[in-house]
Amino acid sequence: MKRTLFFAGFVAILVYAVPVQSFETSPIGWASLDDGNVPYTITGGSAGTTVTITDEPNFKAYAQTDTPYVILVPTTITMTRGTSRTDIPQTVNLGSNKTIIGIGSNPGIVGGFNISNKSNIIIRNLNISYVDNNQGSADPWTDGITMQNGTHHVWVDHCNFFDSPDGLCDPTKQSNYITISWCKFYYTPANTSTHHFTCLVGSTDDANQGDRGKLKETFHHNWWGSGCKERMPRVRFGQVHVFNNYYSALTSNGYCHGVGDECQIKVENNYYNGLGITLNAWKLYKTNIQGKIGWNSGNVFYSCTQPTWAPNDYNNIFVPPYSYTLDSGPNVPTIVQNGAGVDKLTPSPNPITFSAAPHALDNTSIAMTATTATCADGVQYFFTCTAGGGHSSSWQASTSYTDTGLAPGTTYTYTVQTRNLAQTIFTGDASSPASATTTADTTPPAIPTNLSATAGFVTVGLDWNDNNESDLAGYNVYRSATSGSGYSKLNNSILSSSNYNDSNIPLDTTYYYVVTAVDINSNESNDSNEVFGGMYGDFTGNGIVEINDLPDFFDLWLVNDCDETAGVDIDEDCIVNFYEFSLLAENWLKE
Repeated sequence: MKRTLFFAGFVAILVYAVPVQSFETSPIGWASLDDGNVPYTITGGSAGTTVTITDEPNFKAYAQTDTPYVILVPTTITMTRGTSRTDIPQTVNLGSNKTIIGIGSNPGIVGGFNISNKSNIIIRNLNISYVDNNQGSADPWTDGITMQNGTHHVWVDHCNFFDSPDGLCDPTKQSNYITISWCKFYYTPANTSTHHFTCLVGSTDDANQGDRGKLKETFHHNWWGSGCKERMPRVRFGQVHVFNNYYSALTSNGYCHGVGDECQIKVENNYYNGLGITLNAWKLYKTNIQGKIGWNSGNVFYSCTQPTWAPNDYNNIFVPPYSYTLDSGPNVPTIVQNGAGVDKLTPSPNPITFSAAPHALDNTSIAMTATTATCADGVQYFFTCTAGGGHSSSWQASTSYTDTGLAPGTTYTYTVQTRNLAQTIFTGDASSPASATTTADTTPPAIPTNLSATAGFVTVGLDWNDNNESDLAGYNVYRSATSGSGYSKLNNSILSSSNYNDSNIPLDTTYYYVVTAVDINSNESNDSNEVFGGMYGDFTGNGIVEINDLPDFFDLWLVNDCDETAGVDIDEDCIVNFYEFSLLAENWLKE
């Protein structure tokens, strides 16, 4: 079960739901608030340019300024090792207004981040480590991440921390409004140091150093694993909320939470796995005024016991003034082990696959379906046509896509990939390509309609209605001296327009015409209605030159105008006279 708590005027509202992995689009916890508990939005470098960096000089050039940048890290970048503490060995002095995101298969920093008096920072999906386990003795103050000197509003999420010489992630020295979520802390067998102290909150017992009222920090859904011994976290002065974290494979005789001077630690629904070791869930560190720790009943103590040395101040310490969701303690190992660390933000599976491979629906469309991917942020799918000249989708919520308007009998190839819907988008790898071929087109266009012919002139003009098929290539015109049969095609190439002039025809013969429509796949329609024309003088178009044709002829008699007599003026002398009349007479009453 899950329990959601929202404190408005310190009144708790409980909502129950099934457990899920929660990959947040913005931080939960203290990093979401500002002084006075008013909402605060960490934007990181989103107001600036996005850059992809693969080398140390460029990484430092962008990271160490306060100018906003989103810095994408697709590989492991190793920082140059110093020779003494004054060199700040292998350290990047991170500036304000930064989003640093690991992408690709092995993104990381070999070295550490020093964040001093900076703010508005997001670090996600990075491996942060050192490779030289002897460096701790030479440079004992090197952390994976150091936050100090008033640094505020930092969100560290889905990172792996391991083998740093000093702390793995230490928010100290007046740091404030920090959330560390879904991270994995551990040490490899190659690290022979015994300084396996992971997270220190507050570095001094001196109350005059300014930590009172600061160090408001949230740790949730983190996994402290192999080799971790102490400080998970150890707290001085701060108000630290620790919920839904998993502790396993720790070093024996260590502890998880150190209760230092004047601190308040709220512990909820964590899972303490003490199998095979001696484990203290929390330990007292007191110089002046003893701090307080409070825990609810949802914590799980497996192969270890709940400490009894401290009173339970759960109802006497701070109430988190933000909303958050509690996963049940027994579910924490599964949820955290599946969700914490690097490469958990990309939808799963990655790469995605096709659950229904591309397949033709007909001669112009291909359909496909991706396997349903999972990511608590939500998932979108993008289908890409990589070959054949088809169409790609846009990013869409549906797992299915149909590519339309394709050519018949053509092979098209597609891939699909996913992305999450978080503020920081992680895009999965493309699937293996898959192909499909549209079916062949055997359907001809419709028969052209309303074919008509001009009659009685030297040239027979044909006209018909346009076809409207999307795959129409054009038309063919056929002519015969016999009605209903014996047609021969007149045009050498497909006609693009719905008209045609048949010229240079014998003046004493009636011809019969039909038209067909042709598509781009050479499918041809049946013949249109038949029309006739061609006998000179048959102006009425009834197939015979007779008395009713004379008015049209004599309307042009002796008219001396080339334009007006065109088509009737056979000898092209721009006048209709006895020469044209003699030809009409030859066709008189001829059928």
